[in-house]
Amino acid sequence: LVGERLGEAGDALICDGSIVTARHDDGLGPAPAYSFTFDAAFSPTDGQEQVYEHAAAPAVGSILAGFNASIIAYGHTGAGKTFTMDGARAPADARGIIPRAIHGIFSQLQRETSPSKRFLVRAGYLQIYNEVVSDLLRPDRTGLSIRHDKRRGVHVHNLSEWVVTCFEEVEQLLRRGGEQRATAATVANDASSRSHAVFTVTLEQCTSLPLHDEATGIDATYAFGRSKGCGVG
Repeated sequence: LVGERLGEAGDALICDGSIVTARHDDGLGPAPAYSFTFDAAFSPTDGQEQVYEHAAAPAVGSILAGFNASIIAYGHTGAGKTFTMDGARAPADARGIIPRAIHGIFSQLQRETSPSKRFLVRAGYLQIYNEVVSDLLRPDRTGLSIRHDKRRGVHVHNLSEWVVTCFEEVEQLLRRGGEQRATAATVANDASSRSHAVFTVTLEQCTSLPLHDEATGIDATYAFGRSKGCGVG
């Protein structure tokens, strides 16, 4: 939540830690103030890194611990949802939640990868526009359906998934998919995003354990894996 002066002179949205106070001066008397308490609130002086570390980093960490997670930006047109999630490519401190999350995932995987532990990362990008689900990385795939099964849980059927090995490859997918998003001019923004977009990351881990068969004297390797996902949009 970003606090700033808004509307006519006398209107204010003041951020003080986790408490936000809204005041509207209608010129008819003392302006009433209404305070709201949130888990966290961010002021205009807070940067992208502060927002990510407090609001998103714990969810990213949970993925690496084996849990599914989602990070959602919600707000009215022009509130800054796209900038919060995507940010800008340069300077680096202007990057949003999605590129920071991807960078954090690959940094952690680089530290954890070993001869006995390997990872596979897949990414997908979709938009929901006029209640139609489309694949932003395969524009020919539109009208996709949302399904549920025991193995994958809730998922978008036939959404393309791309194996990625580094942050730069994900950045290319984000840029390519972003060019396909539906946009239109509004009072608040000349190129406002008109669709809901979801960027998905699926992480698979494969761990190998050496085994020795006493009866035959044969050494073997047993591998088992797990798959967890992250959705941000």
